[in-house]
Amino acid sequence: LDELLQDQNSFADFEFLTYWQIQFNNVVAFAVFLAWIKIFKYVSFNKTMTQLSTTLSRCAKDVLGFSVMFMIVFLAYAQLGYLLFGTMVDDYKTFAISIFTLFRIILGDFDFNAILDAHRILGPIFFLTYVFFVFFVLLNMFLAIINDTYSEVKNDMTTQKSEFELGEYFKKSYDKMLERLNVKRDRIIDIQNALKSADVNKDGIIEFDEWRRDLKARGYTDIEIENVFSRYDTDGDRVLRDAEQRRFKADLTAQENNLDMDIQDLSDSQVQKANPVAGGAAAAAAAGTTTTTGANTTNGNDGDNPNRITYDEFAILVRRIDRMEYSIGNIVSRIDGVLTKLETLEKGKMKRREALTKILNNIADDNTMSKEMKQERLEKMIRDELEETGADRQTPIQSLLGSSTTPGAPAGHTSQQDKSPRRQSPTSASGSKY
Repeated sequence: LDELLQDQNSFADFEFLTYWQIQFNNVVAFAVFLAWIKIFKYVSFNKTMTQLSTTLSRCAKDVLGFSVMFMIVFLAYAQLGYLLFGTMVDDYKTFAISIFTLFRIILGDFDFNAILDAHRILGPIFFLTYVFFVFFVLLNMFLAIINDTYSEVKNDMTTQKSEFELGEYFKKSYDKMLERLNVKRDRIIDIQNALKSADVNKDGIIEFDEWRRDLKARGYTDIEIENVFSRYDTDGDRVLRDAEQRRFKADLTAQENNLDMDIQDLSDSQVQKANPVAGGAAAAAAAGTTTTTGANTTNGNDGDNPNRITYDEFAILVRRIDRMEYSIGNIVSRIDGVLTKLETLEKGKMKRREALTKILNNIADDNTMSKEMKQERLEKMIRDELEETGADRQTPIQSLLGSSTTPGAPAGHTSQQDKSPRRQSPTSASGSKY
């Protein structure tokens, strides 16, 4: 605006400025509209206030199906009105205007005399059939869908046990906040325990490798370990000396005390909201036990929660689960290999059976050959067939054992299964007979 008003002798073109002002006003209008819609979030604390949203969500599929049927009929009448009266009535001169005209008829705003003057027979037929199908049939179907769904929602809400009220909302917020504070306190306790146990060689200083190894076992990432260590390693020598450790412990103690106070204040406020009369006595009793609570949480045992486990126990359980998953994966892969081999073997058997049946049928049908020639030909054909399918004779279990070493045996030594001679199959025995 200042640039436009600098030169008073030239014409100031405000078109660009007004265009973006209009766009800004449109965005603000939609933002205000959405802000009003957001009120539903706060009125939904009571179940009677959620009937509208619940009704619309339940009947969404039925309304969608009805909308398809309604639009087919509606657009058909719009196209019919445009083709019949488009050249004579202004309300139907284009297809878009015809659509808006039919919407106005639903709302009761129509000009019947205009279509009557345009065509004395088709005009009344068009109007009456449209009012009957769209207004009396389709709209009443829509209202029936909404009404039935609303009745179901109302019956379901009357049988519900409890309502989602403001008290429950604040209780959930309180539980989330208390959980966050407890997580922070547990992290501080873990770091305090790491300061005590990280000095493995007992030289009075904590090296970064010792610090990283201890916190890594407790489930912390390398970035978190590096950030905490570098914050108190003032000289940057990757070692926490006695002065740095004392400052580190003092900061952790202060943070832990502040968290205990926050948790206590949060508990007191919750007790006062639940029971204003007994809230004062509970707060006074809790104030006397603040020091004891702080002492109990400092040692990292967390005696008020017997189900709590340490990070060392958690790490052991994770390693056991990983080993179990690895073993189960190996077993599943071996079972898949056995099933694949069995399927291949079965297919090979079927092929050999079909081939042998075909050979016997061909020889039996050939009456021009002597008995010796038939026997010689049968022997040759069986031998060829056995040579082609000899690789499939090994069973899946034998192939798995033959391709792997015996469990527990050193590398380079195969199992006794591989050294034992293979059993001759009945098919090969019969072939050698010939």
